[in-house]
Amino acid sequence: MDAQIKLLKTGWKAGLMFLVVISLVFGGLFLSLRNALAGNPNLTLLYLGVNNTNPVGWAHSVTLNHGEQVKFYAEIHNTNVPSTANNVKIKVTLPGGSFTDGTSTATASADNANSVSDNVALHINGSGQLQYVAGSTAMTWDVNGDGNLEYNGTQMPDGIVDNGLVLGNQQGCNQYVIQISFKANVVGQPQSSPSPTPSPSPSPSVSPSPSPTPCTTCGGNDIDIDIENNQTQTQTVNVTSPVTTAAVPAKQPETGAGVLGLATMFSAAPIGLALSRYGRGRVVTGKKEENLAGIAKGLVESRHGKNTQV
Repeated sequence: MDAQIKLLKTGWKAGLMFLVVISLVFGGLFLSLRNALAGNPNLTLLYLGVNNTNPVGWAHSVTLNHGEQVKFYAEIHNTNVPSTANNVKIKVTLPGGSFTDGTSTATASADNANSVSDNVALHINGSGQLQYVAGSTAMTWDVNGDGNLEYNGTQMPDGIVDNGLVLGNQQGCNQYVIQISFKANVVGQPQSSPSPTPSPSPSPSVSPSPSPTPCTTCGGNDIDIDIENNQTQTQTVNVTSPVTTAAVPAKQPETGAGVLGLATMFSAAPIGLALSRYGRGRVVTGKKEENLAGIAKGLVESRHGKNTQV
């Protein structure tokens, strides 16, 4: 009886040990299979920049002026679920010295993952130098993915530029994404464009101005000339003077030899004056003027002939 009890106890202990061994074996296999299925973590990196003085949106290319500030943003993501990237690190380089066109490169890496890089192209008008703003590095990260941010815009130690920062282990999924940013200022005097050497312009040749040719056919000013033959007779002549202001000779009265006949025959003068007063002594047709003196002379000679006959 005692022997049977001892045998049962021994069998029970052996079975219990067997179950423990089996559990350990299958548990190890399960863990190994899980790790084998998970594989190595896979890191991705997004690196952007923005003109922080005159922001126009995040981009892979930023244009800056002297005195302005640029802000950089990096996003690290482990895309392999489930996996853990050990000792995730980020490092950034900025263009050295003064430049016009340059590139800033960010690199993310882990102990058990391949590194990955991304670039931001930079252009500084007039050239300049980028200087990291001390204390500007900040990070946002939900380390365990429970919805409570362990880092929420938290200031990080300086050193992301050149040396890099070690952030910690990162699990694989969207809720574990790491966001980190920093700033840099544009310093240095801008280079002014060289002034072009002025080229002497040839002196323009002087073209002689032609003197105006006198116009003999152009109309001119009207000059009124009054000619008085005697106390009772006035003749007005309109003369057109050309622009050249040529001298215009005064028109002389056509008296001729009839004046002498009037002087010798004084007795006939009243008749001539009477004819002249009543418009019968002078007739003007167009430009031809008949002299009153000639008519008076004929009358005097006719009268003288009659007196001689008598």
